[in-house]
Amino acid sequence: MTILDSNLASHDQPPLVMGVDGGGTNTTACLAELRAGQPPQVLGRGNSGPGNLLVVGEQALINLREAIDQAFLDASLPPQSVKRLCLALAGSDRDSIRERLTQWVHREDLANDLLMVHDGEAILSVVSPAVAGISLISGTGSLAYGRDAHGKSRRVGGWGPGLGDEGSGYWLVVEGLRALVASFDGRQAETGLTSRLLSKLQIKEARELPHWFRLNSRETIAGLAPTVLEAAGESDPQAMELCERAAADLETMIASVANQLGLEDGEFELVLAGGLLSNQTEVALALRERIEASSLSPATIHTSQDPAMDAVRLACRND
Repeated sequence: MTILDSNLASHDQPPLVMGVDGGGTNTTACLAELRAGQPPQVLGRGNSGPGNLLVVGEQALINLREAIDQAFLDASLPPQSVKRLCLALAGSDRDSIRERLTQWVHREDLANDLLMVHDGEAILSVVSPAVAGISLISGTGSLAYGRDAHGKSRRVGGWGPGLGDEGSGYWLVVEGLRALVASFDGRQAETGLTSRLLSKLQIKEARELPHWFRLNSRETIAGLAPTVLEAAGESDPQAMELCERAAADLETMIASVANQLGLEDGEFELVLAGGLLSNQTEVALALRERIEASSLSPATIHTSQDPAMDAVRLACRND
């Protein structure tokens, strides 16, 4: 976590706080107003493309600024420096990324105070700091992050598509494409999933797949995850197996964090986030079934539907 502090001049208007969530596919911003004794009141929201500097480089900064400006526009306010900005961004736990983001925030004069965390930390804002919590994200990538009641934290996953991201949207699609080429080779039976993927890719046969794969970005590939999930929802055996494997990998991430923090059954709260877990997808359903049957179950399971608002809450908590 990185916090930059500066003196704030008094203003007649209630202070403003901004929460920004940025991942491998999109960035969302939430502008809120702070009033004493009241929860933050949302004034405006903005959206843009990927906010992960490790994935899209300098384009991430352009996307972050666009989402922030849209939030001000949605609130019918001119862009201005807010009291506190919480950037909850994938990859922001790396020193080099934090330094670039800090310089950018100063250069753009975005905030008096900056709170910088990775996306898994902000999502835990729904859990009291006095209670142990684990957040699990499965979107374009995957990550588990935990914190015990004393502030000790551990992270598992978040290694990116080349080394990890098991159970993520990208992983799910890549494994589906592997099933497609295996069926083309006759190494496994063809199911409806293979024809769905070929149709979605708008290619005539599997031999065109390597060229398509090289040309398309990680977020474009991950964007095909709903095709796999839809097939699983219609009981396609290949798609259902992939969803079960994804759920198993994600459960292992939860268990690893819990074990490293010394958390036992019922001693922590779990927050699920990301496109594969924030809705009732086949992966989310399979994961919940595995958790219920596990010897290491959370006391409560939350679902984060608004990560940018989670970042706002975290900013207010550190106010």
